[in-house]
Amino acid sequence: MQTSMEVGKQKQATKYTALDIKKLLRQRYSEPEFAFFTEVGNATGIKQSRYIDAISYSLYPSAGHLIEGYEIKVSRSDFLHEMDNPQKGIESMEFCDRYWVVAPKGVVVKEELPPEWGYIEVSDAGKMIRRKQAHRLSPKTLDKSFIAALLRRATEGTIPKDQVKEMRKEIYEQAEAEMKRRNMAKFGSFEELKQKVEDFESASGVEIARGWKAGKEAGVVVKMILENKIPDYQISNMIENLHSLEKGIRAVQKMQNTLYKSQ
Repeated sequence: MQTSMEVGKQKQATKYTALDIKKLLRQRYSEPEFAFFTEVGNATGIKQSRYIDAISYSLYPSAGHLIEGYEIKVSRSDFLHEMDNPQKGIESMEFCDRYWVVAPKGVVVKEELPPEWGYIEVSDAGKMIRRKQAHRLSPKTLDKSFIAALLRRATEGTIPKDQVKEMRKEIYEQAEAEMKRRNMAKFGSFEELKQKVEDFESASGVEIARGWKAGKEAGVVVKMILENKIPDYQISNMIENLHSLEKGIRAVQKMQNTLYKSQ
């Protein structure tokens, strides 16, 4: 059994905040089995005099519809201060079937707790371990002020269905608009490239899109021409060959004309 001094000297490997522990509790006491509330007052308006850190309400008849309260402590000094003034906790438990202290490892000595209180330890790995079972209490009958406090917390943590539907519609529309924008950018680039290919085919007489297999070689030649890397003598030879070809074509045309006239 650990003494108060030993716990006080024990180093907490993981630092938890009250919010961290509330999240763990919410995960454990979640729908559909439980309704879970945080920072619940004992009433609303001017009648409110205190808060309880968290409450779970079992929703299944088989679980007895129990209301269980949770007091969260994240430091040894905070816990000791609570034990010096236990009346606050006693008042908070008035509507609870069970009452628990929830704290990280190294904060609580279970022997220091009031007999009725249970103790849930939050391990370094985030597991919630019941170190001391809470006694079943004899709570007061729920009054309208406390019910109002619960309902207030319920409405604050709930988004109406019609609002959820509207939010989904807005998100869908935003996603659809973004997809259209990306498609326009993608296919706009494709159409631009297609137009350039068509222009090249029209000017060169070469149909790239119909299985033309000399694309690499033609590309090399075009690049050489653009970069002026073809030697002058090769250009001169090409021009002479073109002139010779032109003369040959004219000679053939002349012969065709002569034969046509003689018929």
